[in-house]
Amino acid sequence: MNISDVQDFLIYSQRWVYLYNVLRPHFGASMNGRTPLAVLQSLGYTGDPAVAIFPPVLLGKLGTDLLMACDSVNGIGLLAHYRIGVTLQ
Repeated sequence: MNISDVQDFLIYSQRWVYLYNVLRPHFGASMNGRTPLAVLQSLGYTGDPAVAIFPPVLLGKLGTDLLMACDSVNGIGLLAHYRIGVTLQ
């Protein structure tokens, strides 16, 4: 993999984060078709909306085996922790 491939990956990743957090409606529990940024703002967040487009981070040599060792259910849902019973307004 060369530097151009990495740069392209980061550009496309950043675009995906923007689409996912700012443009794409979500229909999970209490989302009601709102974007994650809209939900955050409805909960009182008044800071910089750029928080929703935090740049992707390459973890380098940090492997998924190490990350999965921290999760008690074999890494299932490792990057998307949801708490049962927690509802948003």
